[in-house]
Amino acid sequence: MTENQLYFEVLQLNSFQANITFVLAPNDDIPESERGTISKIRDSIGNVVASIDRAPLSLNALILQHASGDPKEIFFRIAKHYFHNALLKVYSIVGASEALGNPVLLISNLGTGVFDFFHLPAKGLISSPKDFATGLTKGTKSLLTNCVGGVCNTFSSLTSTLGKGVATLSFDKDYIKERRHRNLDRPSNAADGLISGAKGAGEGLYKGITGVVSSPILGARHEGVKGFAKGVGRGVIGVAAKPAAGLLEFASMATKGLQSSIGDLACTKKRRRLPRYIGPRKLLTAFDAEKALGQFLVERLILSGELS
Repeated sequence: MTENQLYFEVLQLNSFQANITFVLAPNDDIPESERGTISKIRDSIGNVVASIDRAPLSLNALILQHASGDPKEIFFRIAKHYFHNALLKVYSIVGASEALGNPVLLISNLGTGVFDFFHLPAKGLISSPKDFATGLTKGTKSLLTNCVGGVCNTFSSLTSTLGKGVATLSFDKDYIKERRHRNLDRPSNAADGLISGAKGAGEGLYKGITGVVSSPILGARHEGVKGFAKGVGRGVIGVAAKPAAGLLEFASMATKGLQSSIGDLACTKKRRRLPRYIGPRKLLTAFDAEKALGQFLVERLILSGELS
């Protein structure tokens, strides 16, 4: 072996599994005056379509026996393996798009429910009649929980996506931002979902009606006659778009609450730690508990209106 050659009797890299959630947040750093109408529409469509919810990504393990070569060659073989694996899993990522209602999760839930409904009673029947009854009960519960939960998730994903799209048509940055923050917290039960949904629907109706007057005034204050004309247009569009977005938010939050109440086995797990702090440079760094806590407290202060 030369100095730059590597040799592995057995090179084993374990399999990799993860659930990917991705939401493309709008760029609020660009001033409103510098963004054209086409740019706003393009960004709005991208924000809606690009949302991915819990896409399952599973990459197979890699085992190389008597592998030899220079570091670049070894790295290329590893990269090629995982690249080809990732290509085969693209369908699962695309299928988890909220714009499509996350059909991958729906099929997974339905499959789990049907499997448990037949498998658990059959497994219990081998042991005793008592175990058969227990298996039948568990299987039926799994079937109902996964089927209803899967359908609720698909419906809430579709209504949430439609709601985002309709809300962006109002071109009201403040309303869109408030709505986005309001939807960060998932309702814990059906009652919580109804309350959150009703709040969103009421907010949409109120903002839509008052926007007819407030939008032209704010526009005139910032850009004069041109701003007034823009405000009139936003007010007219908003009086239809914001109440419609509110109704879709109500439907989405209500079904999410119902999903939580019936079990939502795969989706109601509590966070084990606070969201990672991402600094101004948008770099992914090691998790820092103190910075994460600081970010959480600042966001709560902003949402409560105590900090602007």
